[in-house]
Amino acid sequence: MSHWPRRQVGGALLGAEASPSGVWRHFTPPQFFVAFFILLLTLGTLGLRWLAGLYVGPRLGWLDALFTATSAVCVVGLHVVNTATHFTFAGQAFVLQLIQVGGLGMITLTTLIIVTHGVGSNLRSDDR
Repeated sequence: MSHWPRRQVGGALLGAEASPSGVWRHFTPPQFFVAFFILLLTLGTLGLRWLAGLYVGPRLGWLDALFTATSAVCVVGLHVVNTATHFTFAGQAFVLQLIQVGGLGMITLTTLIIVTHGVGSNLRSDDR
């Protein structure tokens, strides 16, 4: 017996088994943002730690991989190693993807905050 509510979608009765994305619908927007951020940090850390072919030198330790992933996702730019010399092209591309997704998340969050506070964008000049 499923604990998730069933709903009628497109003429078919769907439960949680048929729609795995239904779990995400139970989060509030702030909870979703934090959960996505934690998921991104986890995937970035595991990727930097376990993916083969990302390094020219020795692998990063767990704490260094977490710091590098967090710095990339938060678009801070701090790293414990020189990204240009320590990572291969694939490793640099991986860090760049973390930066891109983190930047996209920040732009999305900023847009949501502006929209929810009722601040509109007006491109017309107020000079009359």
